Amino acid sequence: MTRPHDYFLRTDRLGFGQWSEGDLPLALELWGDPGVSSLIGGPFTDREIGARLARERTMLIDHQVQYWPVFLLQSDDFAGCAGLRPYHLDGRIFEMGVHVRKSYQGQGLAQEAARAVIKFAFETLQIRGLFAGHHPKNASSKRLLGRLGFSFTHEEFYAPTGANHPSYLLMNPGRPETL
Repeated sequence: MTRPHDYFLRTDRLGFGQWSEGDLPLALELWGDPGVSSLIGGPFTDREIGARLARERTMLIDHQVQYWPVFLLQSDDFAGCAGLRPYHLDGRIFEMGVHVRKSYQGQGLAQEAARAVIKFAFETLQIRGLFAGHHPKNASSKRLLGRLGFSFTHEEFYAPTGANHPSYLLMNPGRPETL
């Protein structure tokens, strides 16, 4: 389980760790909760969540990114996850996502976590651009992506929900070349 000294990234309220094999109970709390996962294809079974956790761990090894577990600095409570995954590697475009546990939604944590991920992606990893999408019924995510500066680009079919999701792009201002 992640400890405060393991946080590789911090905001005013959040610490970002890395998923470990022993974090299955945290993953179950997050992705097993319909309040978190219903608009991303869930809720998921324990087996599906275990497989997702394994993919997150492998993604860190293969690509140095994952949807990192996020904790409240004040209490070390598990708040959710936020991070990156490969989207269009040839173009150095990664997908950004944030999943906040139901009890912590509505407190601005998603925006705080997303801003930290964007800064890390652009400044530390030198990623060229970020892709993000949301379920068409998720008005909160739509507003968040607008506040973060993402621009709508297209609708993209997302198999886990069986729906076309509005999709957005945010380019690194330090790497202005076009796609």
